[in-house]
Amino acid sequence: FVYGAVGRWLTYVSVVTIVGTAGATVAIRRAWREGPSDRLAPTERTILYTGIIAALVLFWVAVGRLYAQAYSVFGIDDTVTADHLRIIAFYTAWGGGWMWQVGAATLAGLLLTLALSQVRIRGVLVAVAALVAVAGVPLTGHAMAHEGRVWLSVPLQALHVAGVGLWIGTLLIVMTLLQRTNKETFVAAIRAFSPLAVAAVATIVVSGAATSIVYLESFSDLWSGAYGRTLVLKLVLFVGLAALGGYNARRLLPTLNRPGRVRILNRTASLELVIAAITLAVTAVLVALPLVHG
Repeated sequence: FVYGAVGRWLTYVSVVTIVGTAGATVAIRRAWREGPSDRLAPTERTILYTGIIAALVLFWVAVGRLYAQAYSVFGIDDTVTADHLRIIAFYTAWGGGWMWQVGAATLAGLLLTLALSQVRIRGVLVAVAALVAVAGVPLTGHAMAHEGRVWLSVPLQALHVAGVGLWIGTLLIVMTLLQRTNKETFVAAIRAFSPLAVAAVATIVVSGAATSIVYLESFSDLWSGAYGRTLVLKLVLFVGLAALGGYNARRLLPTLNRPGRVRILNRTASLELVIAAITLAVTAVLVALPLVHG
């Protein structure tokens, strides 16, 4: 259970980072409408390298998750063999989704690598890499357990992950990489990121609410089992995240040119990222829990 939860958490972090690569690229280009200047070219490349590393992590975490799944299915006392892995990968529904995830991680990495040399279509390549990474996430979770409603649950979960990545992933890259540029570049990128964050939060709220309606039979399911209570914890953490994000957008963003404001933003954004990491960990546990109504 623990290995599986850690694997899912690392999967979420990797996918969120890949989506953040696309979001940060958009933020830079929105800040400078004429396109990336020479001084921003190294920063864009660093962002792409970050996405490539995330894609590599996603690939190897998927390999590790295959071993964890084999242990789960065949028993912790057994030694996992090549036959065990082959059965899980090729003869189970989970394995079918897993193969798509491995393919998605590989393709996302290749697209981001290609984007390093293809400046003119870089934005398109990065966006497609993000979409590919997101599309693989729902294929080994609760979304695939809804027979007859997979057509709804899978897109909803993918949309949810995309929203999280656009918000948290972009914030992560902007705060860790763009701060190394000058203050003017950093402030411009933060301001360009703000409308993306608003759209991302709206996407998360709508897709999360719709997913809850699909997964839960009644409102009482929120406190009648481990799944419901864990979902409530995730919702509480999300409210905290949204409150911090709202404070940053409404209170700090308009005054970033004042002395000391960027330092305050560093603290609040860092807290936002820590809460986001905890929320992703809770989500990793949530996916392992059986739904209230099975």
